Order: sequence, then C-alpha cells, then structure tokens
Amino acid sequence: MTEKILCVDDDANILSAYERNLRRRFSIQTALGGEEALKIVRNDGPFAIVAADMRMPGLNGIELLTKIREIAPDTVRIMLTGNAEQQTAVEAINKGHIFRFLNKPCSPEFLGAALESGLQQYRLITAEGGGARTDEQTSWRLRSKGYRGRNGDADSRSSSAKIRPGDRR
Repeated sequence: MTEKILCVDDDANILSAYERNLRRRFSIQTALGGEEALKIVRNDGPFAIVAADMRMPGLNGIELLTKIREIAPDTVRIMLTGNAEQQTAVEAINKGHIFRFLNKPCSPEFLGAALESGLQQYRLITAEGGGARTDEQTSWRLRSKGYRGRNGDADSRSSSAKIRPGDRR
C-alpha cells in the first residue's frame, strides 16, 4: 500500500502548488480547510502524514491536528505557518503533538525532506504496532485495513474473550 499524505490549507493555490511540486515523490491528497480534512481522514484513511496550515477559518491547524491525533493516532502531524511566533509553536507541539513545525513560505525541497522524515517516523510507529489505543481507535484501524469481525464489525474479540497482560491490541 502506498503511504498517503494529506495537505490541508484554506488557499487552493497553495494546495495546487503542493500537488505540482510533490506528486512525483509522494501520494498527495489535498483538503481545502479543516472540516474537509477530517472527512477525508475518516473516509479515506489511514494517512501516513497530515500537513496542515496553522491559520484557517473554522478549525485552525492546532485544533485539526489535535482531532486527527484522537481518531488516527499513528498519523504523523506536520504544521506549516506563516506566523512563526513562539507561543503558536509551543501550543502546536503541546496540544497537537506535532512532528515538525515549518515556516511558510517553505521550499518544495525543504517540505519534501520534512515529508520524507515524517514517512520514516510513520514506518517506525506502524512497525512497532503503534502506541496505546482506545477500542474506537483500534476498530478504526482494523476497518481502514478492510477487516470485518464475526458480527460484521471491526472488533475481533467476542464478549467472553480474555485479554491477558502483555497482549497487543
């Protein structure tokens, strides 16, 4: 499976530039704003990386990446901003658990290098089975891989199944 990257911005011209400059190296999808990004992540995930602009109407970048962390914890999150104030960076890192914080304008070469690093991080996370997940996150991950349990859902455990300490989810 090709590792997908979702770029999110409220400027269609910037999204077009990302596609033009990065499509030969990466599997790029774009979303015009935070609400559209959430729909895409839920319907078309999993994504290895979500790279989002900080300042967008509606959901800003911090709010978006925080929500993405809740529904897709393995996804690597990158923040791009034209406003490089220190408080914005601190908030993004602490609330959204951002992998990289990049200033705009960002050259295609620099962004490409950050995306390569993000893909390496994603491979490490997924090779280790990811971190601790809630049942909802585990079910989402199984559904995204096409798994359906006995009841047609993504939960493979029956109600009588015992989970022993050390069992991986």
